[in-house]
Amino acid sequence: MDTKWWAEQCIGYQKNTIESTFSALFLLQEHMEKVANVAYHQIRWFPEESIRLADQWTEACKKARDDMKHTIDESHTILLETLSQDNSTKQPLEKKEAS
Repeated sequence: MDTKWWAEQCIGYQKNTIESTFSALFLLQEHMEKVANVAYHQIRWFPEESIRLADQWTEACKKARDDMKHTIDESHTILLETLSQDNSTKQPLEKKEAS
């Protein structure tokens, strides 16, 4: 069988697994954000500054999560492009003789 085909299949499986994991992570983070927002805004004695800080923290986490997802998607694209390039022009590695 073709090694290139197997590599593409493995990379595709890895990408699907990572996307599924990220989807679950997104859902969990969104749910926890909603629960936290309800709790923060219902507690009257909770300082307004703390609520703003929690909102800023949530936005920072979202941005980091989105940046990480973008980086992983880019890496998979680059990996697949590299794998699909024509390797016929490359010279095979020479074997070194044991001394």
